[in-house]
Amino acid sequence: MVVNVVEAGHVTFSFPARSLFPTVSWRDCCFKFTYSLLVACTISNFVSALALSDGLEAFYLVCRQCGHGAALTNNLINVPSSMAYRQRNDTIQGQEETIIQLFRNPEGKYFEVITLSNADVLKVDKAHREESWFPGFSWSICVCPSCGIHLGWHFEATEVDTITGKRQSFFGLILNHLLHQLYADNLIMVPKSYGS
Repeated sequence: MVVNVVEAGHVTFSFPARSLFPTVSWRDCCFKFTYSLLVACTISNFVSALALSDGLEAFYLVCRQCGHGAALTNNLINVPSSMAYRQRNDTIQGQEETIIQLFRNPEGKYFEVITLSNADVLKVDKAHREESWFPGFSWSICVCPSCGIHLGWHFEATEVDTITGKRQSFFGLILNHLLHQLYADNLIMVPKSYGS
């Protein structure tokens, strides 16, 4: 790729670089190049936010649909289940070895789930004991209180804890229905006129 720099600090592309963008207009060519750089920077920021953070500051995991702050990253906990099809460890906001588990519901849909001690979601269903992914826990469907999209489940122990006298509970949220706050802050909308 040949790039020519003019004295005012502007970058102009020679014919080979312009041919990478099949557009007629020079303006469209510049926009697509700038957009490509923005996407690369956004991906880099997302990876940095998830993997390289010192973990001292809590950030929100937000609803992918509307941006509602569904949970704080410092509420992530590990609740392993023998019912998971697969488990993997990942780093989310500096919390290393966060368990991400793959589950399948009775309808054949698969979900990657993270577990949290607390979440700002709305329970919309009664507790069900049957077909629980966590033996000894009943489950209820949880949705985003802002837009109503399904975000996960609330799990509550079916028996009272003999030591605390309370029922243990936690949330299982669907990983791909959430975005990290730092990643969401970098998202922009592309004008429809530039869509392909």
